[in-house]
Amino acid sequence: MELVATVIHELTHNTLYVKSETSFNESFASFVGYRGAEAFFRSRGDSVDARRAAARWRDERTLDVFYAELARRLDSAYAGNLSGAALARVRATLFGWARAELGGPVGQALETYDWRWFAREPLNNAVVIAQRIYRMNLNLFDELYLQNGADIAETIRAIEVRIFTRSGGDPYAALYSRPGMPPD
Repeated sequence: MELVATVIHELTHNTLYVKSETSFNESFASFVGYRGAEAFFRSRGDSVDARRAAARWRDERTLDVFYAELARRLDSAYAGNLSGAALARVRATLFGWARAELGGPVGQALETYDWRWFAREPLNNAVVIAQRIYRMNLNLFDELYLQNGADIAETIRAIEVRIFTRSGGDPYAALYSRPGMPPD
């Protein structure tokens, strides 16, 4: 299942690529990869791998929400007037919270990932950034997917239309907009 999702993910970069928008490009490709793998296996009557792809996609969305919250908390800490030892304590507290979540409710909610891996891996700013690149606003892609009748091809088309008919450069702003409406 993971091989099929990866191949579809990589091929997606040839379908839609927005210059200088790495997080959008990778997150979009992750969405298409897992939803595409689910459709691929379902079309071949392989319900086991179709369910596995759907479960992995749910895990990706769970991790997206978790890392978004961690990034938000870190951004808030860095925006303050803290420095030196005070900032180090706040960071340690935030990464402690994150580790507890990964070893607790967030990790236990994962269906396809071994939460113990996340609980013992190093956790720092670089890890958070790397995790966010592939998992940003995944629920938005899924909302569009459901709005388009759970049809991956229609969803890709709808996303392309929104991105290419709005100026402003931010692909996520285009996705949050209504199709055919001028930019704010």
